[in-house]
Amino acid sequence: STHNINASREQDEPVRYFGCPYCDYTSNYGGDVRKHQARKHPNVESKVIKIIRQDSEH
Repeated sequence: STHNINASREQDEPVRYFGCPYCDYTSNYGGDVRKHQARKHPNVESKVIKIIRQDSEH
């Protein structure tokens, strides 16, 4: 089925997500990190870290 093809393709691709440089908060969406920073770190410059992790467990 199409679902199984997409699932296996996703397993081979690196996992991409975004993190807050001021704490251990991460999200699949950079906008969520910016919202988090506005709430939790209002007095610092808004920065988003892109994290790419190659999943080696197959």
